[in-house]
Amino acid sequence: MVEQNTEVKSLLCEGLTELGLILEDPVVNRLVDYFVRLMQKNEVLNLISPKQDLRTRVAVHLIDSLTPLFWDNWPDDLKALDIGSGGGLPAVPLSLVFPGWSYTLAEATGKKAGFLAELKEAMGLARMTILNRHLEPDRNMEGQVYDLVTARGVSEMRKLAVLVGPRVARGGYFLAFKGPQGTQEIQEAEKELRRHKLQLADQVDFVLPLVEARRCLFLFEKR
Repeated sequence: MVEQNTEVKSLLCEGLTELGLILEDPVVNRLVDYFVRLMQKNEVLNLISPKQDLRTRVAVHLIDSLTPLFWDNWPDDLKALDIGSGGGLPAVPLSLVFPGWSYTLAEATGKKAGFLAELKEAMGLARMTILNRHLEPDRNMEGQVYDLVTARGVSEMRKLAVLVGPRVARGGYFLAFKGPQGTQEIQEAEKELRRHKLQLADQVDFVLPLVEARRCLFLFEKR
């Protein structure tokens, strides 16, 4: 257990350094604690790929979830929604970095939502809410809007736009985690994005360390 924590921390710090991202040691330790819990649960519940080695897991799940830190002007207090949270990526890592964020994690699968509830209790994530339900496209049955909506590894952009659009507050943001196919997805989703007034405000292209994978972050603003 201690050895695994040490190895995860070493890989995480290596990747963050390569990206030029700096986190204080107590935050890094909390991130490691979360990720080890995730991997332990993954032995009985499919949260992330069981075939990946540790280096790949840390890179494509944990480090990738922290790449919104490329933007250094996030507010300390923010109301956020994560669509299709699964094992809590990217919502839990971002919640640990920004403990003032109120983050709702939408996850339709009961067992995964159960893990998130256990995690919330075990790690004292009081500002985190678990929403165990399917989100309807083009309709906001929950009646809540958010300053920020995140989606990572959930669906292609056309489907995401109609889920996200009704749930982003005016002046709020939608952050999509994508690979190099993201630009084409945005072109194909032009109609849906325009209908929901989601306009691309910024884009960050980077190479994910440890695995040298090309990734893109797309930040949309609801105008």
